[in-house]
Amino acid sequence: MRELKQMVPQEVCLKCEVCCRFTEKLSVWSPVLSQEETRTITSKELAKVKILENNQFELVSTNGGYSCPCFSAKDNRCKIYEFRPFDCQLYPFLLTKNGQKINLAVDLKCPFIYKGFDSGAVKKDLGFSRFVQYLTALFNSKNIIDFIRNNPRLIGNYTEDVITVVTLEKLSSWIINKNNEATPVSSPNP
Repeated sequence: MRELKQMVPQEVCLKCEVCCRFTEKLSVWSPVLSQEETRTITSKELAKVKILENNQFELVSTNGGYSCPCFSAKDNRCKIYEFRPFDCQLYPFLLTKNGQKINLAVDLKCPFIYKGFDSGAVKKDLGFSRFVQYLTALFNSKNIIDFIRNNPRLIGNYTEDVITVVTLEKLSSWIINKNNEATPVSSPNP
């Protein structure tokens, strides 16, 4: 899987205190790994991690909450950045399911996104619009459709602080057929 472009500037990410931290040990927000990512991370022993049966990292207890085992609080960096999961690369964007449609959504817990939506700047920002177009085109590609189809847990059951940006019609039609055979498995709610 190729590395995705990032919308949030690196200097903003490195100052953030939201990403990679969770309030519950079994969080819907914990990154979901593809089968290939699980093999890569475990075979290269990139970090001391335990991957649960639901293809999510087992979160570690930290300062009254939990964090990703690949997160270094010391410098606010990912220990496996070069090999970070697709789910992490996509963030603050998320894939969600609403009925028979798969949507590209954005997480308002990301301070960069929240600040932009709160002020109305994101809706007017051409950079944001172009990035959404980039992601929409990406999710229309056969390789990504196949990747998501093989890893349906990447489509999460996010309900709080998420705004749908665009419905991914092509991805929806390829993944969810009339018999609903390839319906994504929703992440467990915490």
